[in-house]
Amino acid sequence: MAAMEKITVNAAAISHIGNIRTNNEDNFFLDGQMMAQYEVNQGCRVQTKREDCFHLFAICDGMGGLEGGERASWIGVSGLQELYHSIEDDHFQNEVRQYAMKATDAVLEDAAKNGKDQKEGTTLALLYLHDETAYAANIGDSRVYLLRKGCLNQITRDHSQVFQMMLKGELTREQMRKHPRANAISHFMGMPRDRINESYIYFVKFDLAEGDRFLICSDGLSDLISFERIEEMLSTGDGPMRTAENLVLEALELGGKDNTTVLVIDVTGTHLKDKPVDELPGMDLEEENSPTAN
Repeated sequence: MAAMEKITVNAAAISHIGNIRTNNEDNFFLDGQMMAQYEVNQGCRVQTKREDCFHLFAICDGMGGLEGGERASWIGVSGLQELYHSIEDDHFQNEVRQYAMKATDAVLEDAAKNGKDQKEGTTLALLYLHDETAYAANIGDSRVYLLRKGCLNQITRDHSQVFQMMLKGELTREQMRKHPRANAISHFMGMPRDRINESYIYFVKFDLAEGDRFLICSDGLSDLISFERIEEMLSTGDGPMRTAENLVLEALELGGKDNTTVLVIDVTGTHLKDKPVDELPGMDLEEENSPTAN
């Protein structure tokens, strides 16, 4: 077997409580780093530059109110430590499924311990880089984006009715973002086992290219900043931390109605080839759909 090539990532993560919420239900995983439970509401800024054959990044956006959502997102990111040390690209989908089911069971158990009416859940947006390949997965509406050659692509697909309406051309991307049910998701970790089906996790795999820039974010960002503006802000040439800061600041200036967490990840590697934008999966997601005529 040929030796795996190393990938250099320059990455930054920021989590902010926002302007309105009294607690932070977001958390993140940055190549082994995450927010401790005691610092979640204070927010966090982390930057790292690391060369290795593999890298793992994720965001969990908790639901359940007050401490419930915090516990759910903490369960989600803490469970990634085991995945981080065991994941193999040949078994990526199976290992992520196993992790997600363990996290779901743990969230359900935690909710049961904290009262019969307690409901907890968390989204997941995950990015795994290995050798020349990128793997992404999501549950819910936290997202992974890829900026390549100045063109932005949403890699993941929201588990929501309004996202499906956008794909069918019934809503534009901007109409979807402002829809009154934009935050109603059908899938999350912690949902009842009997509601979990084959489409529980969305997976995608594609080749990495030199200079790829990824954004992983909670809906505290994507609900407030348009797709076009995110593309513009990721394309400025600023480093990951400055870019993350600017994205969070803009979300706060637009109201900061939710917790906002962003990871900006720049990828370089001498073995990575140049790739045309049209080779990316899911490019139809970025074409501005016209509403269907009545």
